[in-house]
Amino acid sequence: MNENRPVDLKKVFFAAALVLATGLRILGVKWGLPNTFNGDEPHFLNLAVSFGRGSLRPFAFKYPTLWPYFLFMCFGFYFLLWSGFGLWHGISAFAGMYGWHPTEFYLIARLAAGVFSMAAIFVLYQTGKEMAEFSWAWVFAAFSPLLIYSAHEAKADSLMFFLVCLGWHYAVKFFKSGSRKEHFLSAFFWGLAFSSQYTALPALSALIALDFISPKNTPRIWALEALAIFSLAFVLGSPYAVLDFHNFWFWIHMHNPEAMNSLRFWTRLGVARHIGINLLGFEGFDWGAGLLAIGGLVSLFYFDFKKALFLTFPVLISFLILVNNPDGGVPRYLTSVFPALNFMASSGIFFLVEKKNRIRKLVMGGLIASLVFFPAILKTCRRDSFMRLPDTRMEAETWISQNIPQGSVILVDEPDTEPRLLMTQKELAALAERAQKNASPRSRLYFAMAKTHPGGGYWVYRIKRSSWDLDVFFTKEVQLSQKDSPTLDVSQGIGAAQRAGVQYVITSSQGVNLERAVELRKFFDQLNSKTILLKEFDPIPGKIAGPVLKIYRLPNPPKGMPLRDEPRLF
Repeated sequence: MNENRPVDLKKVFFAAALVLATGLRILGVKWGLPNTFNGDEPHFLNLAVSFGRGSLRPFAFKYPTLWPYFLFMCFGFYFLLWSGFGLWHGISAFAGMYGWHPTEFYLIARLAAGVFSMAAIFVLYQTGKEMAEFSWAWVFAAFSPLLIYSAHEAKADSLMFFLVCLGWHYAVKFFKSGSRKEHFLSAFFWGLAFSSQYTALPALSALIALDFISPKNTPRIWALEALAIFSLAFVLGSPYAVLDFHNFWFWIHMHNPEAMNSLRFWTRLGVARHIGINLLGFEGFDWGAGLLAIGGLVSLFYFDFKKALFLTFPVLISFLILVNNPDGGVPRYLTSVFPALNFMASSGIFFLVEKKNRIRKLVMGGLIASLVFFPAILKTCRRDSFMRLPDTRMEAETWISQNIPQGSVILVDEPDTEPRLLMTQKELAALAERAQKNASPRSRLYFAMAKTHPGGGYWVYRIKRSSWDLDVFFTKEVQLSQKDSPTLDVSQGIGAAQRAGVQYVITSSQGVNLERAVELRKFFDQLNSKTILLKEFDPIPGKIAGPVLKIYRLPNPPKGMPLRDEPRLF
């Protein structure tokens, strides 16, 4: 006879929370598509697609390669299904589809990011079973506005967070048991995390803390072995960091603070202030989460000094690394130590809620939920709702196709700030040839797009912008990118655009920053005084998202101005 077992309320809560967390990560996942409103997403997808040329050698090491390799495998499976194992369509047609219809590719990458984000929650849930005071850590990951936003992006952040959580999971198990296997597994997963994002480097300090702070007296040789495993895992995910070390070092050098100082005035005190704010509101929560973490850390120092020190040391190292970086105040750069912050905050909840007094548990639990988690969920819901709104860039794209004749010459800004325009087949062929001369892997994509061109389109130029204006520290990266793009220098005014045959100009409120791009003020002053404003697209709060877009018609060039017979690349 089966006995009635009591319902495990914690498991029911976990299951319900997973359903809600999944929904928050799926809603809005098609944000912007087929347009791309995130300037970093195309880098990962372009790199993943470029591996289809037959070589896994990356053309750039702005990021490590584990995530692009993973996407390459995903796209490979998609190609097999789409092409009927190569019987219906070839690789060139597949590359052309990516160029003209990228929605499916972005959805594959974004959904994969969402899966890794959810998997990280499960890992933290399992970690809570190892130490009771960490049993609430998964809730912060489930409802983190920052992590949920990352799950909407075709970037490496969600994969990195998952791998970092695995490293912390085995580190916690090792801290408890002293098992050599768990020690090495933590090193392995932290090395893979570093191979997905360089910002995972502070995890290495947690690895060091394992050996010197852990209550288990482990042989010191384990520390060297773990360091070797960490390095091996990094090389497994980014093998060309060794095989093509010269190129790897070239890109890494651009991350040096010395290479960044000339681009922005900054102070360590200002960066430290931003990092402090990020720590208090870690993972995108308000300060309530940070106060819980402080309370939990104080309690841990009182009851278990070594455990508290183990959690604190990587956070301190991360702070010291970021404070020496002009861009260190970016909140997601703390992702590698989010699990430690989650454990601290969980400990704060544990010491407040996990008491025998039922009334106190209900009161404190309700307060924490209403002050920390409910506001975070509402914040995420508002962002998801925003991601589902129509966008001015899409409206402008429709208007342009109906009102500007095919074959016209249009000057625009960066792709993620402007409507998506179809280039002419002739321009794509010219771009392909130039990229081929520059030994750029983009040439294959341009050739494939030219071969599968649907007809029509516009001749598109892009405003040449400086690294300072783009707020990009990697000056050489901007220069390399512009070599493969149809950039036009208009710093001398609209005359430069007229000589190139430009007929229309589209500007974006998210584009050129005239406070930084002083050299472009003359062009924009003349644009407002000497051209015709044809159409303006404005966002409407709650109804239409996106930047303010303006479409100008340039006047006919003055008599005697030397003109090009036809548009061409410079």
